[in-house]
Amino acid sequence: MTMTADVTTVRSCPACGEVVEVEANFCPACGTRQVDATLRNPPPEPAAADPTRPPSVTPAWVFVAGLTVMFLFVAVVLLAFRLVAAGEGDGPATSTAPTGDGSAADAVDRYAPIAAGWETKHEHVAGQGDDDDSAGLATAAHDAYAWIDVNGEDLTAIAAGVTGEGAEPFRQLVGVYSRRYTVLSDIEAVATAGGTGLGSAADELAELDALDGQADSLTCELMSVMRAEGDDPADHVTPEMNVTC
Repeated sequence: MTMTADVTTVRSCPACGEVVEVEANFCPACGTRQVDATLRNPPPEPAAADPTRPPSVTPAWVFVAGLTVMFLFVAVVLLAFRLVAAGEGDGPATSTAPTGDGSAADAVDRYAPIAAGWETKHEHVAGQGDDDDSAGLATAAHDAYAWIDVNGEDLTAIAAGVTGEGAEPFRQLVGVYSRRYTVLSDIEAVATAGGTGLGSAADELAELDALDGQADSLTCELMSVMRAEGDDPADHVTPEMNVTC
């Protein structure tokens, strides 16, 4: 049979080859059910990514970016805090004591204000220890050892600069102040727990007096060194140091 119909509207029967209309469900010649062979448009292919177009921002990416910024901010704040704390004494302080010429007289000149300052602090602690006031004793002890914490760096620097016979007495003076710091810390702990200078803190207060005696003896040694070096101790050991030789 000659096929005269438009090829877009007819097809051949897969069973007998007869020309069948595209919309026909059965072949008019053999009755075979026709399979829909009409071509359908294939699904569109995904468009290629445009390299010049920025990626889309999703909520997940926004969350991750926010966390990153927050952690960076916290890190910067912590670093700044550590730098400020280091500059304000959170760590070894930088001593402002001058270098000096190494002589005992020069070192005593710079040590004299520290020794006088300690006398004031010790008098305060001893005065509170004479009363039955644990809170006042705790406060005085804390104030005194905080003072040593500040001035101990300068004393250490002074001792390090001494040469000759005066070096050893100054080294021992540093040890005396270190022990005072420990005893004062113990006094504060005892007083905070309710102890007083008339009770459980009495031994620690007595040790502070004994340490004062050691410091006086070392200062007397320094006076002998000054004489040997040609200096008059009276020009360097001040009355505020309260030294008895």
